Amino acid sequence: MEFEQTDTHRCYLAAIRLLARQDYSEYKLRKKLKEKKFIEEDIDKTIQEVIELNYLQEHEYRKARIRGFLRKGLADSFIFQKLAQEFCTTTQDEIDTIREEIGLSEQDQIQELLEKKLRGQNMEDLPINEKAKVIRFLSSKGHRYNSNLFY
Repeated sequence: MEFEQTDTHRCYLAAIRLLARQDYSEYKLRKKLKEKKFIEEDIDKTIQEVIELNYLQEHEYRKARIRGFLRKGLADSFIFQKLAQEFCTTTQDEIDTIREEIGLSEQDQIQELLEKKLRGQNMEDLPINEKAKVIRFLSSKGHRYNSNLFY
């Protein structure tokens, strides 16, 4: 598709500039272009073109987001929720596959979060109010309380 020096062309160039800096989902790219005051018709043509040229790859964006969320220690339920907010969908199999690729089990995630939070202290030695803080911290990442995971 060839563009002339039109609004569609300017929209396309804006999309290329955005995609050159970072990956976007279709939803996020569309939102960015709307913020730049491009009309829906130009945005639709641009999105179609960048998808055809493989500049916009939703599956690669989704995989990168899942990897990032896993490294931050988020539980699978939170990953589903965060992706849904970006209008991306995934499956448990995809999360499990990426978890295997990076070699990070859910137990490893919790252990890393505990080490970060406890800074060398032992969970068993903490007063009850400090234990509650640690459990709330893990819950804030979407992990459910299971006493054998935390000791």
